[in-house]
Amino acid sequence: MFPRLYSSSLRQLIGSGNFIRGNNKNIISSQIKSFNQTRFLSTSRKKKETYYEILEVSPNATTKEIKDAFKKQALKWHPDTKQESEKKAATEKFTKISEAYQTLANDSKRRSYDESLRLGYSSSDYQQAQQQAQ
Repeated sequence: MFPRLYSSSLRQLIGSGNFIRGNNKNIISSQIKSFNQTRFLSTSRKKKETYYEILEVSPNATTKEIKDAFKKQALKWHPDTKQESEKKAATEKFTKISEAYQTLANDSKRRSYDESLRLGYSSSDYQQAQQQAQ
């Protein structure tokens, strides 16, 4: 009757029919509305890209493949090759590409980065940790 996303106790209260009278109906409605807003906010957040996605390589790519992908992306997104209106976006993208290459081209940094991904951290979390360590 109700989606599984709602807690079982909330489903029982709503499904019983006897509970929903007067003010109680408003309480349940506000709980459902609050739940839906929370669910929307958590699913509408943009997924953060990994360094592998930025360079468009697989996680088991070789150092040579990473270097070739960096050259390709750098030529495509270098700010000097863009018009004035596109420079800001190109600069941001080029910075991400450079960070990804610096991390993935270095074997020890790459192992550390892969471990942080395995533990559920994002690329930006890894970058912040590296900056704090310096």
